[in-house]
Amino acid sequence: MVFGDVKERRAVRPGVCPAVMMAWIFMTSTGLPALQAQEPEVVHNRFRAPARGAPELVQEFVIGLDGPEEQLFFRPSALFLDDAGNVYVPDGSHHSVLVFDSDGTFLRRIGKEGSGPGEITAPGSAYLAWNGEMVIPDMMSQRTSYFTKEGEFLRSRGMGGGNMMIIIGPGSGQIPTVSGEYIKPGPPVMPFRMEGMEGMDRGDPMLIDVIDDAGAVIRSIGKRWTHEDRHLANILNNISLAWSPQGRIAVAPAYFDVIHVYDAASGEVELMFDRGLAFNPREPSADMQEQRSPDGSEIRMSLTVNADPVSLDAAFDREGRIWVLTYLMGEIEREELEEEGEYTGLIRLEVFSPDGEMLAGIPLEEPATRITFGPGGELWLLDTDYAASARRYQVIWP
Repeated sequence: MVFGDVKERRAVRPGVCPAVMMAWIFMTSTGLPALQAQEPEVVHNRFRAPARGAPELVQEFVIGLDGPEEQLFFRPSALFLDDAGNVYVPDGSHHSVLVFDSDGTFLRRIGKEGSGPGEITAPGSAYLAWNGEMVIPDMMSQRTSYFTKEGEFLRSRGMGGGNMMIIIGPGSGQIPTVSGEYIKPGPPVMPFRMEGMEGMDRGDPMLIDVIDDAGAVIRSIGKRWTHEDRHLANILNNISLAWSPQGRIAVAPAYFDVIHVYDAASGEVELMFDRGLAFNPREPSADMQEQRSPDGSEIRMSLTVNADPVSLDAAFDREGRIWVLTYLMGEIEREELEEEGEYTGLIRLEVFSPDGEMLAGIPLEEPATRITFGPGGELWLLDTDYAASARRYQVIWP
């Protein structure tokens, strides 16, 4: 990445930790482009957060772990809330979105299994749009379905092929606030062309497209990171999105240690910040393998990814602080601990000021892979990997 004469503000101390330097060297050596012509302020943080001033997290209750089968989590993908504090969790095994009230009482399911109107195959990161509609992307059916919050089916768009229209909201389910706009990922850099995929492999693709209700692109935000290996290019663009009430979008790449904050209206990058890591991530690699049947009639392609995840998810709180779920170790060390049946210390919750300076690093006693905030400032952490469940916390600042 070419930073030019970037202004740097040291949040804690001069210098860059080895993990961050490795990520920057990797991005530079692979020809990753500058995200914007305007060069943002860069804030460097070290791994050890300030000892004083960290918030206390008081767990209030858990949902999705116990109870009747209809309200258990099996393959949850996101968690988000409405203005009343009701909780919505899309779950692939239920083929629907599970709804709970603000006290954790199960209310209903939105959608059902199938491929017809109002039916869902595999719900993605669903969210509530600006007009209160429930938006449920369905990657398997290659369409997006719209419901009311009460579960009434409204319409669907995209039926596969060239008409594919998969919309996503911010990764952690924050509610978009701009009337008439939706957020969807920019088209991928396809490693191969398939029938019906015309137009997907456009030149100079962007990271995020802002679209209207008909799917027309209003504006685009953030350049995708590029690589000569197109499989790896798609992997590098695995991101989490967070949307703030102040009109900012935070982009947290999964596999390297830089957070980018954009102005949602203009699409310009406002801030870049990093934080030190407890390990040196491996340079990501991808290996596509082809397997043929004995008679050669069938070909199966499998993609093996070797990479150490860094950022799992991000969210803004009501005060504009940025919260990031961060891995504390590489995948190899994690696997060794999991074999021994241990968890504590794998993930921590890091809190940054609106200016990108680290305020706290909070080790989590329970696993979490998704984060969001409710209308009253309550913190929700969702685990999609270990014991699928969601926990609500009260955040107490000193």
